[in-house]
This record gives sequence, C-alpha cells and structure tokens, in this order.
Amino acid sequence: ASLMVIALAGCAGAATTAPSSPPSPSPTPAASTSAPSVEPTATPMPSLRTAYDLPPYEELVKLFDYDTEEPLGYKVTYEERQDGVTVQDVTYPSGGYGVFGKLVIPDGKGPFPAVLYAAGYTVSPSFFLPEMVAFAKEGYAGLAIGNRPGTDLYSSLDGKATIEGYAHYVVDLRRGLDLLGTLPTIDAKRTGFVGHSLGCAAGGILSGLETRIGAYALMACGGYITHPEWSFCSTDACFSATDEDRAQYQERLAVLNPVNFIGRGGGAAFLFQASKTDQLALESNVVALYDAAPQPKVLTWYERSQGEFVYDMGGHSLGCLTFGSCDPALPAFADHRAWLKEHM
Repeated sequence: ASLMVIALAGCAGAATTAPSSPPSPSPTPAASTSAPSVEPTATPMPSLRTAYDLPPYEELVKLFDYDTEEPLGYKVTYEERQDGVTVQDVTYPSGGYGVFGKLVIPDGKGPFPAVLYAAGYTVSPSFFLPEMVAFAKEGYAGLAIGNRPGTDLYSSLDGKATIEGYAHYVVDLRRGLDLLGTLPTIDAKRTGFVGHSLGCAAGGILSGLETRIGAYALMACGGYITHPEWSFCSTDACFSATDEDRAQYQERLAVLNPVNFIGRGGGAAFLFQASKTDQLALESNVVALYDAAPQPKVLTWYERSQGEFVYDMGGHSLGCLTFGSCDPALPAFADHRAWLKEHM
C-alpha cells in the first residue's frame, strides 16, 4: 500500500464535526523502540495552568466550521521528478484563500494511502519535503502545507487575531482532506497526519473534529497554547502590557488549547514526539496533551543533538539543522514513518 502526506493553513464556514464524547482515561505510555525514551511523569509543573472557563464543546468546534460546498479544484503550478517520484507545487481554495502546498506522488497507479503534513509557524511546507520524497519511494504519497503567510499570532496580545490564525490553519487542513478524497490516486480511507510545532497544535485540534484520519504523529507541542512559553510575545507592545492584559489574552486563547479536542473525533492512534529540553513545548505541557489523549498512544522523548542549529529552542526542531527542510533519517522522522505504517 502507499501513503500520502498533507500540510496546510485555512479559513472558516459551516461543516459537520465528529462526535464529541470525551476520551477515556489512559494508562502508562508504551515504550519506544528506536529513539531515547523515558516514561513521562503525569504530574504537571505548578507553572502550567490547566483550569479555564470554556463554552460547551459543541460551541468550541464551531470555530472550525467551513463551507463544504466550496469547489475542490486545485492547480498544479510547477512539477518535477525527484529521486524517481513526482513533486508538484499546488494551490487549492479554502474560504476564498489559495492554499499553497507540496504534493508528492509515488510512481504507479495507486491508490496510495495519504498522510497530512502541517508545518510550524511561518515555516514552509518544504520542511517536510525530504521526508515526503523518501516516503513516496516506499509507495506513500504526501501533501504538505504551512500556516498562511502574514498570519500574526504572537506579535501582539490580540486574541482575536490568534484565534483566527489557528482557525484558518485547521480549516485549511480540513479542506486538504476534502481535496485528497477527490484524487483518484489516493486511498482516502487510509489517511495519517504529521504536524510539527504550530502544525502539531493544529493537528491536536483537528483530531477532535475529524473521523477521516486514523493516525496522528504530533511533534513538539503541548496541550495548552495558553502557556506563556508557547504563546510568548516579544514585541515592545507586549513588554509594556499589564499583567491584567496578559491574563485576559491567555483567557481568550483557552478555546484553542489542544487538550480541549485531542482524540474526540474517535478511532485514531497517537504518537507524541518531544524533547525534554524544548523551550517552547515544555515537558509538563507535552505530558498534559499525552494524558488527555485516548488510547492507543505513545510518548517518545528525544535528546537534543549537538548538531542542532542555534535557533532550535532547546531541541524544538527534533534534530533538524534548519527550518527549511529536515533529514528524513533523523530518529524522530524515521520513527514516525515506521509508526504510521503500522497504524494507518
């Protein structure tokens, strides 16, 4: 069988969502086989706030509704052969916006299983391109996107802008799933997901809305985007803000916390990949997301390598030397490909 990968960023409308029954309690995580792994502790650090006043779940999911009747046509703007597979630059509509993505198709007739890739904040879909090519050579197709250019999430304490930015990304991912379902070379019944950083958080939300994805590999994110280390704002406007302003901002963002959504779509398996030295997705935050997810699930910790580049934020890149693209042979990437093959 083959597999496909997507990563996108999107906008809102009015679509149905998956069942909203809460996830069942989960036991201790399974051990990892290949990368350095440590049993997570279930006790969050005191600095991680976990209690927020939220609207009913049925209201939360409406943030990510969209127009399912919007035409699903897409355009190929560039195509090349790379290591024996086809790589395309594509665009497709989402709420009137043209989402840019990288689509990689294996040789052969298909249909190929599909994996959805979601890149981090301001990171190009090419972040996942080397992995998508490596996967396609094994018979797996891939489509990757990133969040919309110009999206302003953390340069001010503007809760409305941050909520809209996340909603666009999640809806663009849902539109990507719609698109995959129309491609004759794709087996839409076998779909997985890989997301890193912001794409990881968007994937956690997506798992509460969708029944079309059977396996999620979530890299370097936690359950609470409200945590100051995650939604840190470093502009002068934020430094001059009052404690009350900051508290109100965190309260507004609580509707986006992935713990509100993780696994509520039902039927999916979860792999969480993280570094204990990550300065953005702190250990306690990662563990909170893991604890909230239903079974089956695995949490694997990765040690920061000496070769990681200076802006990796303590291991946030999980071994990548640049946010431009990542070596598919890195342990975290090799691990989730092997895991996806097992759980798709």
